[in-house]
Amino acid sequence: MYLRYAFALTLAMMALGGTAHAVMESVQPSESLVRREHRPLDEDRCPPSTIVSLPITITGNTGSSSHDYDLTCVTSYTGDDIYALSLSCRTQVTVSLCGSGYDTAVEVLHGVNYFDCPGSQVLACNDDYCGLQSQVSFFAEIGEFYFIIVSGYEFSFGPYTMTVT
Repeated sequence: MYLRYAFALTLAMMALGGTAHAVMESVQPSESLVRREHRPLDEDRCPPSTIVSLPITITGNTGSSSHDYDLTCVTSYTGDDIYALSLSCRTQVTVSLCGSGYDTAVEVLHGVNYFDCPGSQVLACNDDYCGLQSQVSFFAEIGEFYFIIVSGYEFSFGPYTMTVT
């Protein structure tokens, strides 16, 4: 594993309320997920870790997350997790929570850039695709940023397995 250090520029300063934040990225060449740490932001809020290649399977648990986002297709009062996706090729993307341990919900939003998290244009949202679990598909453009929000129906929360292909 290697670490890259950078400093957020004017765009980040504006997006984060005028405060400069150091950015640390940890990447392994074979990994599909870039973990970014922006202090003092929370882990389950923006800006999130970024998925940079597919396929990828991520496990998580919304039980310890805070409720930060309201999905358009379901009412949810429990915690949610968010991931960014930015790919180097145009492709159809499927985000599946099938097989997860609770009644899931998933929403994908498009953002102008990484600091536009969580995005403003809803591309897809689903509550029950495979039983009580969720799945959505959308078309991703090169270098664009998409934000995937994992949540639950009403008061549902718990462990999930998210497969992005």
